[in-house]
Amino acid sequence: MSEKTYISYHNNVMNNGKDLAMKEMINAGKKEYQLAVEAGNVKNGTPEITVIVDGAWNKQSYKSNYNALSDYWGKN
Repeated sequence: MSEKTYISYHNNVMNNGKDLAMKEMINAGKKEYQLAVEAGNVKNGTPEITVIVDGAWNKQSYKSNYNALSDYWGKN
């Protein structure tokens, strides 16, 4: 496979993965919205969704001490 063909396939797979991830996040948000409404967790007409975080910092490293400022999907 030529490099040009590989890059084309790679970009196609990555774009499809990004699109699928975005659709799944939107669907999850809609589900959380509905669950909040059903549970009565609504304040001033806005459903409140509980979010839990662990306080961890995203680290990416390969033979270096690198701290990522963004996640993979934010990069082009």
